[in-house]
Amino acid sequence: MEENKKNKKSITKIVIIVLDVIFMIIFMSWMAVILVDFFRTRKSLEPKFCVENVIIEHEDYTTYMCRGVGYKVYRYEFPGSTFVEFGPFWKKERTDFNS
Repeated sequence: MEENKKNKKSITKIVIIVLDVIFMIIFMSWMAVILVDFFRTRKSLEPKFCVENVIIEHEDYTTYMCRGVGYKVYRYEFPGSTFVEFGPFWKKERTDFNS
């Protein structure tokens, strides 16, 4: 009886350790994806891990939106200038360029 309890406890510990390792691998991979795209956008390069790309044409500028896993990248192209914003998935497109 005592041996069964020890086996169950050791199996439970092993399962918890394996699940922790799997979770950490997934988390670290996700962070690597975010960091790669963040540093690529800082160098004015296209994000590498876009799940969805959207082009929005406005009257006087164009917005390119890349939706990644947990983040968004907006690139605003005006005649003669371009700027990029990197933010969380809930970030909305910027429309107030006068301030």
